[in-house]
Amino acid sequence: MRRMEDGRMAALAYSTLELLVAGCGPDQAWIAAPVEELENLKPLAGFDVKVPVVGGLLATGQTVYDVMNDDNKSAGAIAQHVGADMGGFVAGTAATEGAMALAATIGVAGGPVTLAAVGIGIGVACGVGEVVNHWPEISHWAGDTASDVGHGVENATKAVGNFFSSVF
Repeated sequence: MRRMEDGRMAALAYSTLELLVAGCGPDQAWIAAPVEELENLKPLAGFDVKVPVVGGLLATGQTVYDVMNDDNKSAGAIAQHVGADMGGFVAGTAATEGAMALAATIGVAGGPVTLAAVGIGIGVACGVGEVVNHWPEISHWAGDTASDVGHGVENATKAVGNFFSSVF
């Protein structure tokens, strides 16, 4: 733990001792605490967990808005809205946290790096939403592309076979 300028404490949490040693080195001082006890340690250490509450509320609101304003009220349409909005939120949150963890690991967290990490999360969230919303087109394109590649490989194989049969 490290005391910050404003008096709060900062702590890194690892799920295994091996990950702690890999991330911090073998000489890092540490304590182990069961997850169940973290709530009891909170008043002593002054730590808090940041949950993307605002993002969750916005994603939920967007999902409700999308469902209410869609003329198609089928289960499939509702699932598509939930997948696009909430799936995007979850993936975007994970991407933001991953980018922040990477930044902290290499010692550049804070300021503009935080904004960049949030931007990465927003981009991932939007990308997931677009993939969910356009999955039929994407899967059709992927199928056509795979078929074209397969035909190309087949034609190339025939050409190579014809070449060798004409030489030998």
